[in-house]
Amino acid sequence: MAHLRCEYPAIKTVCAHWDDLHSRRMYDDADPVAQALLVRYEAYVDIGLEFCNTALGARAKGVLHKDDFVHQYQPLVRLFVAENWPFIRHALGNPYLSAFVRREIQARQAAGFDWQAAHLDITSRSATAPAS
Repeated sequence: MAHLRCEYPAIKTVCAHWDDLHSRRMYDDADPVAQALLVRYEAYVDIGLEFCNTALGARAKGVLHKDDFVHQYQPLVRLFVAENWPFIRHALGNPYLSAFVRREIQARQAAGFDWQAAHLDITSRSATAPAS
């Protein structure tokens, strides 16, 4: 994930502005540069969701200690889901998200968490933050 973010920083702008039309644009070869960026973003999300599945699955099976999960992995899972919420929200309508990720999303929503607001908070802060 870090490698993709470093090598292709523009994928971060895609997560901030994803809409349902992007799914169709990935298959449109009219603009190969835009298509390549969207495909890279989808690969980034695939890798990120695999991290989420691995962490959530390891916790469900008792492989990760609860404290390690709560203090390290769960915040990263939630950050990834919130940051990429428009894509993930779109994917919720399809069978491709794991039960692990779906349960995490539902549990947070049941506790009153607003994924869209978290997404906007993350992406609007990153869009206005000065470059380091």
